[in-house]
Amino acid sequence: MNLLIRLPLKCSTIYLLTIYCLFTLFFISPLYCANITLNSSMGYNSNPASEPESKGALFADTGICLEESFPFYDTVKLNLASSFNYQVLEALPDNHQIVADLSISPLKQGNRYTPYIFSTIGFYRDSLVTSDRRNSFSFGAGVETILSSRYTFIFESSWKHIKYLEDSPPTFLPPEQKNKYQNGQKSESDPFSQPVQIDDEVTSTNTMSNQFQQIYDARNDNAFTVNMMLNLFISPSVTLSTGLAFEHLASSLDMESYTQITPALQCYWTINDKWQINLGGWFEMRRFYNINEMPPENEYQMIQGGANFQDFTIREDNNTFSVNMRLYYFPDAPFHIITDYSLLNGQYPVDEESYRERIIQCGISWSF
Repeated sequence: MNLLIRLPLKCSTIYLLTIYCLFTLFFISPLYCANITLNSSMGYNSNPASEPESKGALFADTGICLEESFPFYDTVKLNLASSFNYQVLEALPDNHQIVADLSISPLKQGNRYTPYIFSTIGFYRDSLVTSDRRNSFSFGAGVETILSSRYTFIFESSWKHIKYLEDSPPTFLPPEQKNKYQNGQKSESDPFSQPVQIDDEVTSTNTMSNQFQQIYDARNDNAFTVNMMLNLFISPSVTLSTGLAFEHLASSLDMESYTQITPALQCYWTINDKWQINLGGWFEMRRFYNINEMPPENEYQMIQGGANFQDFTIREDNNTFSVNMRLYYFPDAPFHIITDYSLLNGQYPVDEESYRERIIQCGISWSF
């Protein structure tokens, strides 16, 4: 109950949400009324910070989604959607996200091939994991193909730019050292803060700190993604969807650049007019580049400061596995009830990056 009470007391949230709704309603189309969906849920997250040593917390989500489709110049159809979501965590900092989507497709229906282009703008702010605060922009194109009465195939490719707003601590440091570099700050007890003797000269604390800060400034990422999805309509009530995604990310911080392959499987089963269940999962295989690269002068200073450089070798191949189950209940009302369970498990060569996260939540979705 405390979580639900905290949500309406967030004055800044109400202000942002009000401006956002007015802007969206007027910007999308003055001649069409947008479809509005309100979402509210509560649940438990066993590891909201995705850390090796999990600390669970109750949470409450509230959000709004506005979407509309309308013809443009009698040749194409514009699909506009935007969403705002705010999450409150018990005894932990909150987070919120704003996303706006635009897609354009041919107005005529019934074609075997339906091409489309799309673009997305996103803003994410997290007060718990401040290094995740970011702005993003993407655009891409795709085509949906009807192979037969039972099969459809979707192929799309996109480019995404991500701008992080906060400096990140060095990812190769052990947890106890990584925390001391959070937001560019150093602790007086940090062994690297002691003067280091190099070639009969003393390197000061500020010099070492500035070098790490200069290397690990807030980064910019550019990601190129290819997605393929095959939908199989087994029966009027059962749909099976299989997907394969390839992503190459080039980061301004070399050690964050990677190539990733993600196979996925999802099953949608409409039990009857009251119940629907979705089961699925995906497996993410990520390989990082430049995993051991470091300017020679920094490597030398760390060794002279008493650090064993072999202890700072970071991850190369990271594997993440996720399963999820979602249950829908549709009462004789304008809303439906959603119960969701998901498990995310990241097993990495570097222990301080491995984590496990479970999320259980239940909420309502009201459309009008």
